[in-house]
Amino acid sequence: MSPSHVAAVIFISAGTVFLIISAFGVVIFPDFYSRLHASGIGETLGAMLMTIGMMFMTGLTLMSLKILIVFLILLIANPLGTNMIMLAAVRKKDFLDYNEQEPADQYPTDAVSGNGGNVGSDEDENDNDDKEDDEENDGREEPCIR
Repeated sequence: MSPSHVAAVIFISAGTVFLIISAFGVVIFPDFYSRLHASGIGETLGAMLMTIGMMFMTGLTLMSLKILIVFLILLIANPLGTNMIMLAAVRKKDFLDYNEQEPADQYPTDAVSGNGGNVGSDEDENDNDDKEDDEENDGREEPCIR
């Protein structure tokens, strides 16, 4: 076996390991963003290592130039696609309650005034304001994306 074949086997094996770990991360991680991170990083690195291994395997030929072009496309497309999927998920309303505000009844109630910790507030005025806000946007606030 030549040194280029040994290098090819090492790179292709490493790429395969990263792709398998990425697949396990997609299955194991609890939420969408963690899964997206696992697939984005693992798939990009694994695919790139495999293309480098293929370039070593083919040697300096026209085929290795074509594989280099695929490598460059992967270098640009995978992170960009992952970022676009993440931005679409963040901008979508109510995605796994990611943009959802916590209801006020989850906060502990102030024992003295009984108004949820809003000391000195008038409950009647707050109830009317809340009803108007609920009618306008169903009680949800727009996400703040920076």
